Amino acid sequence: CYNSQEWIPALAGGEECGEHRQCGVDAASNFGAVLPGGPSVLDRHSDRTLVLMWPDYMGQGTFGLECLEHFGGEYLILVGEWQGRTWGSYLPGLAAHGQSFSLGFQEAVSSA
Repeated sequence: CYNSQEWIPALAGGEECGEHRQCGVDAASNFGAVLPGGPSVLDRHSDRTLVLMWPDYMGQGTFGLECLEHFGGEYLILVGEWQGRTWGSYLPGLAAHGQSFSLGFQEAVSSA
């Protein structure tokens, strides 16, 4: 489950993607195929672990929350800032809840 159509060719074939590079790594042969999809495909994969890394750019949006709502699995791995442990706690102009997950997503996970 990923948030950008720009990453499809890069992850599928090890190609460059804008400023981001795969450093010669062919992601498809090393990690398995990356298939297009979005939150709704998670309905079919309740037997897997959901890993989300910075799904809500700058801590805004609903992509992470939509993934959570569609995911029926047992395990969730989150990589990124979380409220109370963020750069926004120290730097003016950044959200105190962080830049990785929206506040709504964090509240939904915390209440589950």
